[in-house]
Amino acid sequence: MLDLGSIHPEQYDLAIKAPISATYHGLVSEVEASYFSEIIRRYMISEYGLDAYKEGLEVYTTIDSKLQNLAVSALKEGLEKYDKRHGFRSPENYKDLFPEDFFSQDISYRLSLIAESKSLPVGISEVPEEEPLDNIYNLLNNLTTTDNKFPVLVLSVEDNLVVISGDRTVVQLAWTSNLGWARPYINEDQRGPRPKSYSELLQEGDLVWLEQDKIKSSLSLTQIPEVQGSIVAMDPNNGEVKALVGGYDFFLSKYNRATQSSPLLGSNYKPFLYASALDAGLTASSLINDAPIVFEDEALEDKWRPRNASGRFYGPTRLREALLQSVNLVSIRLLREIGIERVRDYSQNFGFQLEELNSDLSLALGTASLSPIKNVAAYSVFANGGKSVEPYFISKITDRTGNTIFQKEDIEINQAIDPRIAFIIKDILQEAASRGTAKKVKELGRGDLAGKTGTTNEAESTWFTGFNESLVTTVWVGFDQPKSLGNREFGSSTALPIWMDFMQPNIDNLPKNKNLPPKGIVSIKIDKKTGLKAESDSRNSIFEYYLEEHLPR
Repeated sequence: MLDLGSIHPEQYDLAIKAPISATYHGLVSEVEASYFSEIIRRYMISEYGLDAYKEGLEVYTTIDSKLQNLAVSALKEGLEKYDKRHGFRSPENYKDLFPEDFFSQDISYRLSLIAESKSLPVGISEVPEEEPLDNIYNLLNNLTTTDNKFPVLVLSVEDNLVVISGDRTVVQLAWTSNLGWARPYINEDQRGPRPKSYSELLQEGDLVWLEQDKIKSSLSLTQIPEVQGSIVAMDPNNGEVKALVGGYDFFLSKYNRATQSSPLLGSNYKPFLYASALDAGLTASSLINDAPIVFEDEALEDKWRPRNASGRFYGPTRLREALLQSVNLVSIRLLREIGIERVRDYSQNFGFQLEELNSDLSLALGTASLSPIKNVAAYSVFANGGKSVEPYFISKITDRTGNTIFQKEDIEINQAIDPRIAFIIKDILQEAASRGTAKKVKELGRGDLAGKTGTTNEAESTWFTGFNESLVTTVWVGFDQPKSLGNREFGSSTALPIWMDFMQPNIDNLPKNKNLPPKGIVSIKIDKKTGLKAESDSRNSIFEYYLEEHLPR
């Protein structure tokens, strides 16, 4: 404006001196799909160049607005719950940004100085000196807000908490019992004592965050989670991505963890290993011994003493039981029995690349890396009867006149694995969702839901992937720079609750599947202990599914 002569130099100087008062409030939209939209934007630029911004193109996506909104809220709330149960992290302090004698005066003086700073000069006859509190306002206004949270600086903790926001509003908060979560964070496994006042947590000049309750409109102390996560939901029959969220908040971090990161899978990999075993001729009732063992694996260059998460050993264990209870030692012995290279080769049927799969026995515990978007496609093979599908986001693009310039062609679907193997693994994971590591799923009251948790070593990466024949959804929770989530955190405590919160509101809209076995599957009554065909009068027996060419004796 100065260059164009629209304002005088004095007006320019006055504007430059004035503190920044604008804050980012985010987009108002029917559906929050920032990570999804960024995928679309990048695709459009790559295909049509910068003209995509001005050619009036309309993009029709695969997104389901209801599922997308559920995914956003479920992930955000789940990450916040994890964050709060690990305590309140020490905030950064900006006391040095305040005037030198600001905190040596009583609170009434501090508030009077703030009141004076609210009276901005009028006119252009004299350029004002920089106000004493401009630095703190600029600091607060340059921070990205998120949802219903905003940053403030602490003015006093003597009785109540007194803070100031970027718009120069002073807020006073009384201590409440709802702040019991704010025990000081020591490390991922330890918290300090329960605080009884703000003075036990905060100091003058601390930068903290307040949250506004959307219903009550009340304010309370909160914090922005450091933990991250992602959620992807896809139709396993055609690859349509119905929902995708790549992190806690797009405007805090645009890094898309659903597509750009490849965390270790942990036990979320085990279904692919057990499918390999069925392909190699073993059955769901084959016995593998669950007992302590020490491996001297040349590839690992050291002795390795793996253990089960439960710390217990179960002796000879049927493969079905080992998978639904996610027994580590059985999985390792199973991998050794059928061969690492055979398992790596077979895993390619689910979309894995060989470079994503370790060549040692740790592969049984999920040292394979895969992005959430690829993981949801891999599990789709179990959901849809053994077929491979590619995820996609765009169904159609039209120009400004309504002409279709892109139409998603009919999906080419290939049979990736034997449909009978896909059925048996799905059946085992359905049982895992009722009495195994994913037993919380049974609260949804559906017998057609299957799922598998995943937790890596030291709980640096946690997963849950749940599905039926109509929808596959995977959830990942971890840190961008891998570190332990805590020794009491597992896929069942972090990722699974997020999946549940995503599924619960929409469960009645999800088609129910009959789970009919494909041709070539035989159901036989077996002894639970031996895994062999049961006598007709056996009381310790169950029915098990088999490929017709691999029946028990």
